[in-house]
Amino acid sequence: MKEKGSSPDVVSFNTLIRGLFRERKFEDAIAMAYEMIELGCQLSSVTCDILVDGLCTEGKVAEACELLIGFPSKRVLPEEYDYFGLVEALCSLGNSHRALDVVTDL
Repeated sequence: MKEKGSSPDVVSFNTLIRGLFRERKFEDAIAMAYEMIELGCQLSSVTCDILVDGLCTEGKVAEACELLIGFPSKRVLPEEYDYFGLVEALCSLGNSHRALDVVTDL
């Protein structure tokens, strides 16, 4: 896209991130999200949902927690809705205390 003079938008990035998760390229998907931020493209609630769902589906709940907790330092503020998948994953793993901490911190 850049070569043709246009910039990728949030929909383009979301599609790429989702595709990377489908290919089980978790590190690349997360790197793509950070590249998105660096390029000034605001993450949407859909982006956050793709990231959390992609990580939690593979049992990478700790990574999903770290990602959402780290976003505010990048001036990205996930919405409350973005935490639901994370809370659900924590509860399904028997970590209801951590899930409660996440909800309380909202």
